[in-house]
Amino acid sequence: MKFGKILCAILLLLPAFCIVLLLSQTAFAKSTYLINDGGKVLIHATYATDPEAILTEAGLTLGEDDTYTTEPGQMMQEITIQRKQTVTILQGDKKLEVASYGETVESLINRLGLILTKSDALSVPMDTMTSDGLVITISRSHRMEQTYS
Repeated sequence: MKFGKILCAILLLLPAFCIVLLLSQTAFAKSTYLINDGGKVLIHATYATDPEAILTEAGLTLGEDDTYTTEPGQMMQEITIQRKQTVTILQGDKKLEVASYGETVESLINRLGLILTKSDALSVPMDTMTSDGLVITISRSHRMEQTYS
């Protein structure tokens, strides 16, 4: 009789134990992340799910103005870090320092609402990717015609 009660208790508790075991494996599953930090790419496996904790575990620190994006990849989650870049634009005697997070010069010019004319020339091609410390000089040529009578 005693053996029957023990067997009954085991049979009742076994499914509950299995469910708890399966749920704990799902909750504490190790995930792999592909982290892209500019030209530096690394793969990091962790139990963490918070991107900032993952970056800290991977030995990466974000600056005050740095940002990141997350997205599901084909094989693993991806975290892309966008580091703040300071770009200087010179036009005549005007100097403008702006923040960029990796975009083309054309995109930066458009985002800032700068209007270039056909007579304007840039010191770098429009498809150049911005980088920290990049200096863009906008030169405006003036055409003057003189007529003599």
